[in-house]
Amino acid sequence: MAVGVGTTFALTRTYLFDLAPVALVLAVLLGALAGEAVTPRRMRGRGAASLVPRRVRDYAPRRDVIVAALLGVGIAGFAS
Repeated sequence: MAVGVGTTFALTRTYLFDLAPVALVLAVLLGALAGEAVTPRRMRGRGAASLVPRRVRDYAPRRDVIVAALLGVGIAGFAS
């Protein structure tokens, strides 16, 4: 992301935008760190290894998988 934004701002040849990629990367990192800090976590009990095969639906809701697939198809269609 920073490379693309940096290239775009470099093409404008404006000195005010020299730090824009750095600011964007810092904003994303700070947002991710803040999200990790405020997200409550469940207390994990004593667990054991499971030999049950896992599927995608065990990790992500069906709606999220469908949205991710549609976004992937849309990006692929837009890129071509």
